[in-house]
Amino acid sequence: MNNASEGPAIENLSVDAIRLASVNELAQFSLQLSGLEPLVCEQVLRHLPGKRVVFKARWNGATVLVKLFFNKKDYAREKHGLELLEQHSIPSPARRWCFVDIDSSTSKAFLIATDFFADAESLESRCRVAVDEDALRQTLTVLGRMHRAGLVQQDIHLDNFLFSDGQLHVIDGGSVTVHASLKQDVVIKNLALFFAQFPPLFDKDIPQILSAYRESAVSTELPSELALQQLPLKSLLKKVRNKRLWRIRKYQQKSLRSCTEFVADKTWQRFLVLRRDRDDAVLRKLLEQPDASFGGGRLLKNGNTTTVFEVTGSGGATWVLKRYNIKSWSHGLSRCWRPSRAWFSWQSAHALAVIGVPTPKPVALRENRSGRLRQEAYLITEKAEGDLLDQWLLKRPGHDIPQWLDIAILTIFHSLLASRVSHGDMKSTNFIVTKNNLTVIDLDAMCVHRSERTFYRAFRKDMKRFMANWHGDTHRHFTHLLNPIFEQIGLDTPALRV
Repeated sequence: MNNASEGPAIENLSVDAIRLASVNELAQFSLQLSGLEPLVCEQVLRHLPGKRVVFKARWNGATVLVKLFFNKKDYAREKHGLELLEQHSIPSPARRWCFVDIDSSTSKAFLIATDFFADAESLESRCRVAVDEDALRQTLTVLGRMHRAGLVQQDIHLDNFLFSDGQLHVIDGGSVTVHASLKQDVVIKNLALFFAQFPPLFDKDIPQILSAYRESAVSTELPSELALQQLPLKSLLKKVRNKRLWRIRKYQQKSLRSCTEFVADKTWQRFLVLRRDRDDAVLRKLLEQPDASFGGGRLLKNGNTTTVFEVTGSGGATWVLKRYNIKSWSHGLSRCWRPSRAWFSWQSAHALAVIGVPTPKPVALRENRSGRLRQEAYLITEKAEGDLLDQWLLKRPGHDIPQWLDIAILTIFHSLLASRVSHGDMKSTNFIVTKNNLTVIDLDAMCVHRSERTFYRAFRKDMKRFMANWHGDTHRHFTHLLNPIFEQIGLDTPALRV
């Protein structure tokens, strides 16, 4: 145990104390297990209360990654998955030891220790700004080897592929399953879920990038029914789009409940949900008395249906607090049975996060309630610093439109089109130019469509509304830029405004 000169004392915790701990309650701790050297947790990496804790630990003079399970089934699944990866020579962190503690008073502990990579970087991290094709090709090569061996990572995520010292490693053995005869539809489903985690604009590059996967799958031992070299691209691309819609809806649902990323709290009088990494006294005070914060904020908009203030958030950050008003008793009656527009905006922002469309990050949501009846609602987001798109263009010398803005506009519309998302209000004031980027705001009317027919109808309206913002040379420029999209959605070229 550390002494005072080495830093703060590390608390000795029992298995029961760790099992009962809430998220963010675990920091550094020491765990003594019978027959083992003490485990000293240096950093908690993932914590699912009552289920498992993943942490960086110091044990017997070495640094290891430890997964502590409280359920034997979860432990057995992880252990079996790691064994499958080892058996088929799929690169993964080497296991140091497995241990079952049966001496705990009320809780059993099931532990697996593996190598810890201090320099580890996930595929998600490598592709955060732009797709890293070299890293992706390495990953697809390993995926091809896994499928050739009959292995499938059911819960495939970009964070489950780690690069260390130039070598790719597969982690999360708990989601690895083995198939005696791996069918092509299973392969397509697995690849589709993998590719659905990239921005929609990347879909056009999938046929080319698949070459790395096919090359790894060339083998005389391949079952004839698998035929990985001849994957039907049309079927795969369609499945990618469907999986992306599934991921959007799944993330929207996740954003409304307590989990690693969010904290949700519901009472008879109100419903709250906020980002866990922003949960502090400043945000809680704003949420408990949102109207009181208006006095210290700067009014941005005072409309009948919405009141918008700029307020100071945690750490001096600038936030936007938007109140959705109830105009009259009849308006309240019409709204009380439906989710508020703040609710829809919160979910819409998380849908855009999945498909990579820039929008101010949502911080918290509050709905005033009386039982099941909804009343006023509040939404807190980060503030997008910049100029409204139309005002920014007017400031440009000669009103010329830079290439980066064309790319940003095309990226937004192609991403929405590929994901069946309509915005609902494409006026120019809902686009903010922030440095060399374009941010979309005001998501109250946004919709993720299940039906292709209703989506195209709504998206055509979006495009018409966007073009209605412009006239003269600007209208001509955007008409030329967006004409391929007009043709794709069956929209006549909008008439020129002079």
